[in-house]
Amino acid sequence: MPEVWYYKEIRDLQKKNRDQQKEIEKLQRELAEEQRKRQQVEKELIHIAERKKSKPPAFTPQMHH
Repeated sequence: MPEVWYYKEIRDLQKKNRDQQKEIEKLQRELAEEQRKRQQVEKELIHIAERKKSKPPAFTPQMHH
């Protein structure tokens, strides 16, 4: 039966394909989580910048000798 090796190869490729699909899905979830974290950090930085922008500058008198 010369077709046996062919079927095994097909099964092996199908398994490899499933494994790669699982890896892709895992990486997509990780990417989505990293993007969510980045957006949160950007919001926090904007908030900090807005708070600092609203404060008047604090000038300290400098003494001249």
